[in-house]
Formats: sequence, C-alpha cells, structure tokens
Amino acid sequence: MTARLTVLGGSSPSTAALIEALAVVNGPPFRSEITLYGRDAGRLDAMARFARARLGRHVASVRSSGRLEEALDGATLVLSQIRYGGLAGRAADEAFAEAFGLAADETLGPAALRCALRIAPALADLGRALHRFCPDARVINLINPLSVSTAILVSSGARCVGVCELPLVTAREAARALAVPFASLDWTYSGLNHRGFIHRLTIGGRDQLPRLLARLGKGTLNGISRRVIEELGAIPLKHFQLLQPGTRPAPGRAAFLSRLGSDVFRELDATHTVPPPSLARRDARWYPDAVVPAIVALTSITPQRLVMNVPRDRDVVVEVKADVSADAVVPVAAPRPNDRVAAWLDRFERHERAVLRAVAEPEVDSLLTALDADPMLTNVDVAPIARALCGCVQEESTPSWAFV
Repeated sequence: MTARLTVLGGSSPSTAALIEALAVVNGPPFRSEITLYGRDAGRLDAMARFARARLGRHVASVRSSGRLEEALDGATLVLSQIRYGGLAGRAADEAFAEAFGLAADETLGPAALRCALRIAPALADLGRALHRFCPDARVINLINPLSVSTAILVSSGARCVGVCELPLVTAREAARALAVPFASLDWTYSGLNHRGFIHRLTIGGRDQLPRLLARLGKGTLNGISRRVIEELGAIPLKHFQLLQPGTRPAPGRAAFLSRLGSDVFRELDATHTVPPPSLARRDARWYPDAVVPAIVALTSITPQRLVMNVPRDRDVVVEVKADVSADAVVPVAAPRPNDRVAAWLDRFERHERAVLRAVAEPEVDSLLTALDADPMLTNVDVAPIARALCGCVQEESTPSWAFV
C-alpha cells in the first residue's frame, strides 16, 4: 500500500520540524509519497530538498507544487497547516488585542476571534477544494484557532480532525511530577482545544491527584499552580493561566517567528542534509506527539487511542480521546467530570458556539455575544472591541460559510 501525504503549508519553516519528526520514526507508513504545497517557490524548493535528504530512504518520492489542485489530486492524507495571511496577519491580530490592553494569544481571546474572522473565507474555500479534489482523504488540521478552523473545514465538506499535543504533554508532566512511568498512569481528558482538563488521574484504580498536590508543594504543573488544581479537582491545560488576572503571554510572538523562519531557511540554504539548528529555538512537540501519531493511526488497520479534535453532532468541535484508524475516528466515552470542571466546560462550549455564529455572521450583535461569553474578558467593556472587529471584517473579507 502506498499512502499519498500532502502537506499544505509545506514552505513554512515549521515543516522542517515535521520532516525531522518523520525521520525519527523512519518516515510515514507504507512507503508514502509526500507532496509539499506552498506559495513561496524558493522556500518550497528548499524544504523539498531537505525532505528528500532526510526521508529519501523511507518514502517512495517527495515532490512539491505551488498549485493547490495538483497537490491535492490523489491525496489519501492531508496535513493542513497553512498560515493564512502569513505572520503579518498574526502580528495584526496580536496588535489588535494589545491595543485594548488584552492578552494576545493566537488561539483564545480577541486576537483569536479576529484571526478566525480573517481566515474563515479561505478555510471555507479550502474545505470545498478538499472535497472536490480528494473527497476520500483524511485531513489532519493544525490551523489556529484549531477548534474553529476544524469546524469550518468540516462544514465545508472535508473529512477533518484537529490535533494538539497539549493533553498528552500535560499527562506526561503529571507522571513526571509523580515520579512514575507514564505507561502506568490512567488519565481521563475532556474539553475543547486549549480549554480542557485531566479530571481523572489513577494508577491501578487509585486516585493520584492528592499525591500530585503533595508533591507539587509551591511549584506548578505547566505553569498551573497547586491551588488552582486543588480548587478544580482536576489539571487544566496551561492556557487556563490566561483566565487568571494579570496573566499575559509574552508580546511579539509573530516577530519572533518571522526571525526564526528567516534563520531556518538561511541554514537550509547552507546545507539541506542536516536539521537547521534554529529549530531548537521553538518547541514544536506537536509534530512528534500529535501529528506523526495521527499519520500512523489514520493509515493503520489497528485502532490507536489518541486525543483528537472532532465535531460533535453539528455542534462544536470537542477535544476527546478517540480510537483512530484508517476506517474511523471513534470518540471514547469518558466519565463525567466533577461539577466545577463541568461548569467550566459548559462555559467554554457556550462561548465556542457564540464564536462560530459570530464568524459565520459577523455583525455587531453576534460579535458582542461572542465577546460577552469569552471567559478571558470578564469585567471588560466589549462594545468597542465588537465595533473594531466589524471594521476589520469590512476591510479584509466576506464570510462564505454557515454554522448550523
């Protein structure tokens, strides 16, 4: 069997980290053919040379294309990681949030909402192209904000799931804090992307949360304090910090990524046979911990249990454990979390529904509703933010998809 893997956004510097992650496991399964799609011809050629050097022994072929229909034709598996609007778009999203004195995160809050409004038409077009040129292909989505972008791609006809490494990384950190082998730990996870909780943590059926709290002391788990974990009776993902007063990500992320990209391609121009050293300046664990396992599972007959972002009954895209194979992605039923976690999940889902409606129908009222529902914006006057977002929509794009 020969799988045909197409990487959309193949001229991104992060693609080098994907190639390295595949090289570590001796390439994707089944002597795959790999196609890299990108719009920067020079960078695309450089990345294709690097892929051939690192994966040439493990894949049937590596090719590149600047034409979307050509790259998708015959694909059996598609990795979607296009950054629509480039880093200039991300910088504008960051600047928008910072102008209101708010945290500028690509996946949550007003910067993420502006990003979703900006890229929704292109995502809808991509979903239709996927349905037209490779209707049977499985699509692995990495585009942020992940839950919204996955919903748009699914609504537009793509057979799409989203992946993220953070639930697995958080569980591994818990095992490290407990000083136990990760394989010995049984953990239950529920949530939305970047808004989830490990709400059951056991070894041999015994609850490990009290022991974890004792071992943490005054320390943190991925930046989450012992106090927060104790109050929740669960371990939230690290983005839960953004809901705490006074917590903000470091500014200038887009500028950092732009510099990093330039350095990666300068190093690839010098030699394409070894990984660019600058890759080490960015933690890209989503490739070995989420993307590569998804590639393996989606081309395998035997189901493997992974955390996936999947649509739930024409509703929001939720992040859950699922049994994943070439035949199906089947969510695994999880025990109901405690009331505190359940209340947070209900709040996150209400906000997500409001965001999806606002992105589909970006008017002042729908945007006000979405911003009012945002847990990051408690006690914030959202009216001027909604008006500013409407102005952005009028300047940049016209939505072309619908949320039912």
